[in-house]
Amino acid sequence: MGAYNWLIVHATCPVCKKETDIKCQMHVASSFDGDDTGRFCLQTYRIGDTMRWWNASDFRYDTWKEESNIIAPQKKDVDTTTECCYAECTSCNEESFAIIEYQSCTPMAVQAIGSLDKWPEGYYK
Repeated sequence: MGAYNWLIVHATCPVCKKETDIKCQMHVASSFDGDDTGRFCLQTYRIGDTMRWWNASDFRYDTWKEESNIIAPQKKDVDTTTECCYAECTSCNEESFAIIEYQSCTPMAVQAIGSLDKWPEGYYK
């Protein structure tokens, strides 16, 4: 089982169509490693929250986006990425997907939320 964090977003569930909170299981900037404040996993964030990770001057900093599950290779010198991850509606408990956009270890926006049968091309499941 891989490390993950949660992103809570308020959106319309693609299954029940209710306006509710959606829990997205993020793998970007998630690790069982950590610093003196604890592991870099099992935390809950919202859009705009900077995720706990290695300091930008640490040689491990650039590994924050390695788990983004993008099929096409990413440029090492770019500090942005997207991730398609599993998500769950807090009203109906049904699973869906969410595409999250990140910049410098910060979830900046949710680009899409959809049903699992429409998982977007370009991302490993």
